[in-house]
Amino acid sequence: MSNPRHKQILRLATITDAILESALLQLKIAAAARHSLEGQLAELDASRRAVIPDVESAASRAGSDLMWLKWSDLRRAELNKALARARVAEDEARRAAGRAFGRQQALAGVARKAAAR
Repeated sequence: MSNPRHKQILRLATITDAILESALLQLKIAAAARHSLEGQLAELDASRRAVIPDVESAASRAGSDLMWLKWSDLRRAELNKALARARVAEDEARRAAGRAFGRQQALAGVARKAAAR
């Protein structure tokens, strides 16, 4: 393999490795955001289940439980919208990581072929 060609492949390998690392980091961040939103929804659902059976409480008679339930419905809708956006972002990050991995593997194949010459 000619020295300039070898250096060029090494530079490209460094770049593709960095791109892959960045893409994987973005995927990890997107997955963490989705996971956080799913946790918030689960907590809200658990709180809602705890409030609903207690219809004889003073808070229920005063109407504050009803106000909280309305708020929780609105919050749940907001979280579901955010979760949908987070899932889309995670899917896009997963596809970008797949492309970066494919490029890295393609370059590794080129490097192997060039080394065999």
